[in-house]
Amino acid sequence: MFVKYVMVDNSDYRGHVKLVVRNAQSQEVAYSQVVELDDDMVVLSADEIRLVKKHSPGVWYDKREQHILAIDQLADSIRQSWLEVGTNTIDLEYRQVEQTLNEWQAAGSDPNDIPEDLLIWKDVTGQTLEWVVNDISTQIQGYKMVLSGIRRARLTGKKALRDAPDDQLEAVYANVLVQLESMRGSSNDPDI
Repeated sequence: MFVKYVMVDNSDYRGHVKLVVRNAQSQEVAYSQVVELDDDMVVLSADEIRLVKKHSPGVWYDKREQHILAIDQLADSIRQSWLEVGTNTIDLEYRQVEQTLNEWQAAGSDPNDIPEDLLIWKDVTGQTLEWVVNDISTQIQGYKMVLSGIRRARLTGKKALRDAPDDQLEAVYANVLVQLESMRGSSNDPDI
């Protein structure tokens, strides 16, 4: 719950308040920076809450905002579940390999000048250069399709949360979670 706390000691600045968050037991658990608000309010209005949040960015999130942030985190987890190995840099490798492949093809695909990023996959798999190029292209296109689907679900889910009436917020959030979770990839394959 957001309430105003007007300071009353010797350092009192009338008209300046702190935003206080109280837990279920009405214990004060957090404070914002001091900002100037109307003197006659005890519970903050939505406009006053927005004003305080503006002066304390990244600190005060209501349930709707928490759900929206959670959707971004879940979408990232879903994205990582599609990576073959690791979770931190493999998608960067795919982007680099794609760029290398595109540059090599644009330069004429010289079989006597195969870039290292392509040659390593040829050496590891023992396959032909044509197979390697097709495999890399297929993997990259598949990954892009997955990313597009996750992005679509993430953005439409966040919009649905922003637009949801208060009494439907939790149901909408649960729906978005189910939709995103249905996109989760299979377990990582350590042999790839």
